Amino acid sequence: MNKYIQTTIYFILLLLISCTAQKKFDSPVEKVKAYESRARTYQALADAQRLSPPYSTSRLRGATGIHNPSMRMTYLSEAKRYRALAAQAKKETIEGKKQ
Repeated sequence: MNKYIQTTIYFILLLLISCTAQKKFDSPVEKVKAYESRARTYQALADAQRLSPPYSTSRLRGATGIHNPSMRMTYLSEAKRYRALAAQAKKETIEGKKQ
């Protein structure tokens, strides 16, 4: 039951984050900042997964922590994707200024 609740919370968070991914940006600089911010957020989530022990030291027996290797890999891939988007947006901004 606890695992089900954790998984549900993760998917709700991912859904909320992905819904804001379609935001229209006013300037290229704002776009780069948003992508870098999302990359940092996903990296922090991945680090939280890495630092969390597989099993909680909670009073509840058998309760798991937030350790979930598959979610960690998902967070890392999203962080990588947003870093690439930020680098691409920076490149387009620089090319746009040159023209």
